[in-house]
Amino acid sequence: MASERDALVHGLYTLISNLEEQGLLNSNFASGYQIKPHGFKFFPDLVLLFCNNIEVALRELVLALELPAVDYDYTFKRYLRMKESTTRIGACALGLAVDDLLDALETPSREG
Repeated sequence: MASERDALVHGLYTLISNLEEQGLLNSNFASGYQIKPHGFKFFPDLVLLFCNNIEVALRELVLALELPAVDYDYTFKRYLRMKESTTRIGACALGLAVDDLLDALETPSREG
């Protein structure tokens, strides 16, 4: 039983390492897995919380961008929330995509 668990953990670290090499994750992700202060479910709960936070921020962003006049301060706050979440969990590829939002917000060609 322990050898099966060890094999699964090794497989997980291999996957994380491969995703790091591809630039999709950084070392924060593996560090989050290694810190298990509240038992076995801490890391899966952390990942689910991350996904939920990003989903909510994206939903709010979509609704804000559908309004006739874009509230750039509100949109920037959504950017900050997503950037902070991606940085904390180590989802650097998603963080880079979120940076595209910042670039768009800083573009001087705003209509209005």
